[in-house]
Amino acid sequence: MGCCASVKVSPREYSTGTINKNSKLYERSKKGKPKTREHEQDQTSPRKKSRGEKVLTRKKEDFTAIDQHALLAPKEVKRSINTLADYLLKSAKLDSEKARVLFIWIANNIRYDTEAFFSGHYGSMDAKSVLKAGKAVCSGYANLFEALCTIAGLPVKVIAGFSKGYSYSAENPFTPLTKTDHAWNVVRVDGQWQFVECTWGAGYVDKNRKFQKSLNTFYFFTDPKLFITDHFPWQSNEGSVSKTWQLLGNPISLETYNKALKLDYSAMMWNVFPLTHKESIVEARDEVEIIIGDKDGLLCVITSDFYDMNTGMPCDNFTFLRQEKSKEFSISILPPSNGKYNLTIFGEINKTEKTYQSLMTYVIKFSNVSKEYNPYPQNNGQMCGINLEAFDNGFSKTEKNRLPVKIRSKDGHLDKTFVTNRNIPTLAKIIPATKKLSWNYEKYCLVSATHTSLNIKACFPVTDFYKLELMCQRVDGDDDLYHNMACFLIECTKPADPCPGYPKAYPQAQTYGCKLIEPLSAQLPANTTVTCRFQSPLVVKAMASDTKMTRDGDEWSCTVTTPSSGTRFDISGNTDGTHTFWTLFQYDVI
Repeated sequence: MGCCASVKVSPREYSTGTINKNSKLYERSKKGKPKTREHEQDQTSPRKKSRGEKVLTRKKEDFTAIDQHALLAPKEVKRSINTLADYLLKSAKLDSEKARVLFIWIANNIRYDTEAFFSGHYGSMDAKSVLKAGKAVCSGYANLFEALCTIAGLPVKVIAGFSKGYSYSAENPFTPLTKTDHAWNVVRVDGQWQFVECTWGAGYVDKNRKFQKSLNTFYFFTDPKLFITDHFPWQSNEGSVSKTWQLLGNPISLETYNKALKLDYSAMMWNVFPLTHKESIVEARDEVEIIIGDKDGLLCVITSDFYDMNTGMPCDNFTFLRQEKSKEFSISILPPSNGKYNLTIFGEINKTEKTYQSLMTYVIKFSNVSKEYNPYPQNNGQMCGINLEAFDNGFSKTEKNRLPVKIRSKDGHLDKTFVTNRNIPTLAKIIPATKKLSWNYEKYCLVSATHTSLNIKACFPVTDFYKLELMCQRVDGDDDLYHNMACFLIECTKPADPCPGYPKAYPQAQTYGCKLIEPLSAQLPANTTVTCRFQSPLVVKAMASDTKMTRDGDEWSCTVTTPSSGTRFDISGNTDGTHTFWTLFQYDVI
């Protein structure tokens, strides 16, 4: 039997989202297919469950002392199976503690034999040989655990079957004629059979075919509903074996197992599951929208890696990631063209971490694509919406801030207001997906801020997809950098006409809580009478060019004639009543 190791998709690194961010390319793992040979053994059935009984009903136990006992075992106890068992079991009283101490020692002390795995030459994998060598493939791990459990008086079995590990490909389904590729254990504790997977509990094989030791207790007494996502028991000509050793009230078929999406370890740990598209292979001719559920609300953010499986070329600008509902994340995928694509979804529950962990991977096959799709704005696989960090830096946690992440503009304009609990220094810009713009991207946005609101106006000069980015200073930031706090996807179906952009708003305009009323165009005609108006609760003196503005409540206004073409035209003000004025808004005179 070929023994399949656990595989861990490399975590995806990401930047902190500052204005001078640099993204790192994600390296994809290359998976090889090892040779396999049949593994057969005698297996007895677990105790039958009464109606409504759950297989896994144990309360979470504290194994801290037992774990430490196993981890601190001296080297000399490895002299024999019996001396090892004597040492490990002397601190264990309960059956669960006995099983645990054996699992911890094996997972921590037996290395996965990658040379044997990739060559197909496994050598002797009996318990005595494995203990002596200190390395094994899966059958060796399982045999050693079985031998130690037997000494401990625990009913135990070695289970052979199919796994979705290192060599797994959703496009190569297992069949009744396929040789089993993995082995693990079941042990009976307190009258119930439990899964113990020492091989995957010991670590994983990385993209360089190297074993990385990483003790993982998730694979001790794993919930059968989770274990079945990547372990399917099988014995030739014995279909009942599969049903029996799934330890499920409603066992699944091999066909269902083949089709089912493989969840990575982090997804199972964080209770993240697909709400749509629950099979690994997705076939489509138009846009695909995948929704994943975050049942426990742990995920802070998701990202993805989308590439052409034939060429290896990245296609991340054909994906759009967002969160618009609590405990749900969505990924829209446009077809770049007919072909086969890999989509890996990553996530993280700690917003201070600089890496994402892999959650699940799809194979998406596009055929008979109905039309040519324009890509989304470049996003490096990042998620749209308001970042969780934004709520720590001035954005209020209110339903009014739960705006649609994908917004359609039918007239080339956008006007959105966010509820805040402080005046947030903010930069905004639009980034088109396929077109080039005449001005800097920031010129098409106008930001107004007060202590209770943040208003963003944007105009779009051409039909296209746009990414609207908001970058803000942190409350307790020790620098002047602006950090990514939110982004939105704008689909402009009709451009603004005309669309000269907005006047430049200086930082002091935000500091003074200024809201520009008119003129909103970045360009003013020369030698023309215009009315200037803005609101501010703080400004006590204001000027439009050389003309004093008059105050009515919080609103300042005046009528003035613009200068000749090429001359600078400013609206300025101050809050101290002196003769020193700060530029608030600047226009181009044409």
